[in-house]
Amino acid sequence: MPSQPVDPGATTDSPLEILMVSDVSGRGSKLGGVPVASGKITENLAALPNVNVTLLTVGSTEDHGDARILLIPATDDWESVRLLDVARNGRPSDVPGLPSPEQWRPDFVFGHSRYSGPAAMAIQQRWYPEARLGHFVHMPVRRYAQIQGRPKEEQDRIARIEQEVMARSDLVVGVGPLLTAVAREMAADNPRLPAFHEMIPGAEITGAPVVPVQGQSTTILFTGRVNDAIKGYDHLLRTVGELRQNGVDVRLRVRGVAESNVEAETRRAATLLGSAEAVDIRPYTSDDAELEADFVGAQLAVMPSVAEGYGLVAAEAAARGLPVLVNAESGFGQFLSDTNRVPEAVGRSFVVPDRGLDDRPDERVAEWARAISNVIEDYPTQVARAAELRSVLQEYSWRDASTALVNASLRSAVDSHGHTVQGAGGRLLGPDGRAVDTSRSGQIARGTEFVALDHPAGRGPFASGRPGRGGANRPASARRGPEPPSFSGRKPRSK
Repeated sequence: MPSQPVDPGATTDSPLEILMVSDVSGRGSKLGGVPVASGKITENLAALPNVNVTLLTVGSTEDHGDARILLIPATDDWESVRLLDVARNGRPSDVPGLPSPEQWRPDFVFGHSRYSGPAAMAIQQRWYPEARLGHFVHMPVRRYAQIQGRPKEEQDRIARIEQEVMARSDLVVGVGPLLTAVAREMAADNPRLPAFHEMIPGAEITGAPVVPVQGQSTTILFTGRVNDAIKGYDHLLRTVGELRQNGVDVRLRVRGVAESNVEAETRRAATLLGSAEAVDIRPYTSDDAELEADFVGAQLAVMPSVAEGYGLVAAEAAARGLPVLVNAESGFGQFLSDTNRVPEAVGRSFVVPDRGLDDRPDERVAEWARAISNVIEDYPTQVARAAELRSVLQEYSWRDASTALVNASLRSAVDSHGHTVQGAGGRLLGPDGRAVDTSRSGQIARGTEFVALDHPAGRGPFASGRPGRGGANRPASARRGPEPPSFSGRKPRSK
């Protein structure tokens, strides 16, 4: 059954209380785009006026700005398993520092993908049935499973995890246009449809842009996992090799390899490219200075994924003013191709027309080689277009994404089957691009004047003024675990 309306006895001046449920969160988790997005969403929601955010996670995590952090004690289980176990079998009193539901309750409970969506659903149903349930879709799970060669029954099982959560959700948030379409398709067979919101992940514009300078050689930056067929890394190696064979002096910098695998991957890539000087393999890092140095030292950033839910790494490079090339089957690729958001001559010049070529690798490599050659041959134009794109991205910050998300969440209470889209500057739009009237949703009664959680100082009229709690960075060895809803037992984490 859908959740009940938010308490009508509270005033509209009460701070909006959001419980964000995530097994891991933040760049320091070293576990890819989902925890990075989760951390950014949490931090920026908490920075909004009259919004209180509590992050419920497992073990330890990094600081998330003004968000209050509640930590479920870790065990030898994967974080996702531990989180779901507490959500399904535990009580609020099992979470240190969490008041009873009689003392505090959220207005919205959000979960992320199949890793924490089922736990968020269980928490909403068992602990806070009067709250509304939101679910973030971060991955095209069926498509990913297909690319990874999983059998169809496995693809269906993975997809059902999120389909079941969507059937109980009040609001489903697609992280970008591709994932919003995926979410709507996945939920289509459910007996009850939620409201949908298309969120554009933030591209933070800070400081002066990098100033790409073309030299005799061109350094191409790839950031991501090299051992996942989804990311298209082996296609990229072939592309770089083909360009070099044709006399184009390109060099590849790779960021994101496990520390223990740097030497082995360096040898493998050098063998494939025919030169150790052609490749620079670097380990994963969450250090901003090291990431900035990658951008400064490159002339082009690429995202050659076969499919990509959104593509934060490409958006981050574009936000620094670096020319980028991205695959067509990606949320960021669709954003760039949307002429209502990005000028056509700018956005589409950064998208490689490789859709449908994943099972034709020779053609895909040729398409990418052609696209990279075009960038190199007309580099000053691409640098100018990158500067234009950076200006566009100024209207799509994480704060803008969070502002639109709050309005979409409130809107879902009065339009339970609506579809909203984040526009420039955090404006809330309909799927037709017209502005959505948020005046009614702004009047929804919300919040309950129970005892306050110890949110950081200044966060709402009932805040205690005590600082929020954040643990140290999680160990790099931590893993997310198997697919949550299918647990018949608990599987110990690999050591």
